[in-house]
Amino acid sequence: MTTVPGGVSVTLIDHNVDRFDPRERAPVDVTLPAEKRNPGGLGVFLTLKLVDSFSYDYHDRTSTITFSKRRGARDD
Repeated sequence: MTTVPGGVSVTLIDHNVDRFDPRERAPVDVTLPAEKRNPGGLGVFLTLKLVDSFSYDYHDRTSTITFSKRRGARDD
């Protein structure tokens, strides 16, 4: 985790893992009531909605996710 002008940047590195790009998950239908939704994916959905930037890299079984959030940035 590092500070960047106006916010923070976080890099998560995971070694010896299979490829998993969170941006490729099926969209979550948040209009459905909870009892009609399939479990899973809501945390990824919320994270991608709340951060200002998100990148994913996978090489030699190493996954690197970097995201940033600025103070005062509004979510759409």
